[in-house]
Amino acid sequence: MTHFHRLTRRTLVALASLVVLAQAHGQALPERIAKTRLIKIAVNAIYPPMEFKDPKSGELTGFDVDLGNALAKELGVTLEWQESAFEQLIPSLQTGRVDMILSGLTDRPARRETLDFIDYLKS
Repeated sequence: MTHFHRLTRRTLVALASLVVLAQAHGQALPERIAKTRLIKIAVNAIYPPMEFKDPKSGELTGFDVDLGNALAKELGVTLEWQESAFEQLIPSLQTGRVDMILSGLTDRPARRETLDFIDYLKS
């Protein structure tokens, strides 16, 4: 399975640019995120080691969670993780309930019609 970081086109362009260019070029966050300093992320936390709930602490953990937290630190924002059933990941993004999906989701041509993918890990 391939794991991906999904974003709306507007957020994709803004966040990808920020991670690479923010400090060097003074790139700005999307207006809503700049105001709230909050990025809402949908996650289906049943795919260890990528994303799962630690059985002892109940906390979200895994590679995707670590990646999201590192991005948030770099951007100076807070993340609001929203656990979701797999079937609700894409609708949550499309309706604006979340800003991005950071969870295992295969990059398929049909999904590219409405979503943008950053393919950051393949197995």
